[in-house]
Amino acid sequence: SEHYRQLEELRRQQRVEFGERLRDLRESSTPNEPVSANDLEAQLDNISDAGVGAAVAEITSRTLQGIEAALRRLKSGRYGVCTDCGSEIAAARLRALPFAERCRDCQEIADAHGLVLAG
Repeated sequence: SEHYRQLEELRRQQRVEFGERLRDLRESSTPNEPVSANDLEAQLDNISDAGVGAAVAEITSRTLQGIEAALRRLKSGRYGVCTDCGSEIAAARLRALPFAERCRDCQEIADAHGLVLAG
């Protein structure tokens, strides 16, 4: 189906991006040039870069997990059905976020409660 093809392509792209982010993170955690113990600004820059890289890798990982979950829902016949209320997820939402697991209303409630979500 079209949803399966779209999710598979998105999963492939996210795997590539995740690999790149991890490589970048490893490279940024080992600076090319030694930083003087007295160079606080350079040390803070290195820490900041590593933190941003780790955050991006985490987001990419969560996106990949969301895609994997969407593929499982697709195989089980539950794709496009809100995991909270059971109503159909709007086609426009699925086009924008193909791994969405909640309808817009349930997602807004979950966001208000600070839940960690895949979509």
